[in-house]
Amino acid sequence: GPAVFEELSNVSTAVCIFLDWDEQREKMARAVLDSGSSLKTIIIHDGETTLPYNSDEFGQAWHFTPDEIAKGKVESI
Repeated sequence: GPAVFEELSNVSTAVCIFLDWDEQREKMARAVLDSGSSLKTIIIHDGETTLPYNSDEFGQAWHFTPDEIAKGKVESI
C-alpha cells in the first residue's frame, strides 16, 4: 500500500510474493523499479496469471503452484 511506496527510497531490493499477476501488481512492481530498487518476483499461482508477466520489463520471476509450495518442492530461488 501507500506506506510501502513511501519507504521504497530506503530499500535496495524488494522481494515481492504475489498470488497472481495483474494490473495492480504491475503497478507495484513498476513503483519498486522506478524508485531505483532491485526487484525479485515470486508468483504463487495455479496455471496462467491474469496478465502475462513481462520479464523484459520486470526481470526474472519465479513461478510456483500452491501445491509445489505445500509439498516442499521449492528448495531454492
